[in-house]
Amino acid sequence: MGKEATRRYRARIKKEEPEKYAEHLRQHREYAVQYRKDNPEKIKASNANHRYYAYGITSEELAELFVQQHSACAICGKQLDITQTRKWCVDHCHETGRVRGILCFPCNVAIGQFGDSPAMLMKAIQYLEGTLHGEGNNCQI
Repeated sequence: MGKEATRRYRARIKKEEPEKYAEHLRQHREYAVQYRKDNPEKIKASNANHRYYAYGITSEELAELFVQQHSACAICGKQLDITQTRKWCVDHCHETGRVRGILCFPCNVAIGQFGDSPAMLMKAIQYLEGTLHGEGNNCQI
């Protein structure tokens, strides 16, 4: 079955047999968790390959980034563990592909939601500070 046929099949099952679909997802998650536990070296190698092909960064360069950032998110400063690959992201410019740094997952998602736009982030800051329309701080009583 090709990718498109698989996608259509899953969409149909999700709609027509939601219980069957939910059970399939539960089993798949269970399998994935166990596979990660049973095969840490394969997961580590797979992650390293992905980072190299996606961002052009080697495991050594990644380790150096962690050292430069004191193992902390470049935005919020939360401490990060290089071995917990689902808790941090390699942040990069989507136009040039240049790696900017390491971010925790929430900070990476947040800037992504703003389209990596400094102008939009500044508007959000102004809004939060209550200065966008000169109303003062919106959080005070």
